[in-house]
Amino acid sequence: MFDCLRHSVRIGGIVAALWMSAAAHVVCGQEPAPALPPAPVPQSTTEAAQAQAQVNMALQQRLLGLVPNYFVVYTPHPVPLTPKQKFQLALRSSVGPMAFLGAGVAAAYGQLQNDPRNFGQGADGYFKRMGVTYGANQFGNLVGLAIMPSILKQDPRYFYKGTGSTRSRLFYAVANSFICMGDNGHWQMNVSQTMGSLATAGSIEFEYLPHDRFGAARVFEDFLESEAVIGAEDVFQEFFSRKFTFKLGRPKTTP
Repeated sequence: MFDCLRHSVRIGGIVAALWMSAAAHVVCGQEPAPALPPAPVPQSTTEAAQAQAQVNMALQQRLLGLVPNYFVVYTPHPVPLTPKQKFQLALRSSVGPMAFLGAGVAAAYGQLQNDPRNFGQGADGYFKRMGVTYGANQFGNLVGLAIMPSILKQDPRYFYKGTGSTRSRLFYAVANSFICMGDNGHWQMNVSQTMGSLATAGSIEFEYLPHDRFGAARVFEDFLESEAVIGAEDVFQEFFSRKFTFKLGRPKTTP
């Protein structure tokens, strides 16, 4: 059991190191601006402040007051996020208790299915599954919600539509599995999400010992499952989450 705990801690340490390295690159990699005389505030600075206000509001959103619901925007005409703000949202979603709870539930399901079989049963097998699941999920979040959106200038959030026919809203929600809003305000292929799903599926395979790996077919299967889950989440966001999303213990009001 202690070996499994050390395995989980090792994975968590790797993920934390990746987070700190990436965040340091985003936050510290920018050169300080030279001193200038007072001037009107540029539009980009104003937008960054507006984006931070949106982030601060998102960080208060909870489904039923418990489950973080950071990556959905209910307000119309949101401004794009800076790279630092994308990392801020992704980091907060990865270190909360629900992230560990989700990995624990997935590990319990794997334990029930005895998948992978060579992990065995008991506490030893459970903590192995939990460590691998948590590490892979957070690596996928790092890639799909922060790194790639910053590089490709894509917005990792879901933009709530809330109007139109049920059919049009359903089509919109499903389409968000394939397209996303760019920081330039135009829709584009959601490469960031695809890379995040592939990172999650691939890192699970990588964390197994060589003789325990399942191969490319299993990676592709896990990738498709991840994409299907994200699509279902988008449909849930469009039709149900607003009713159950609470801010400071109260349901969100219509803007």
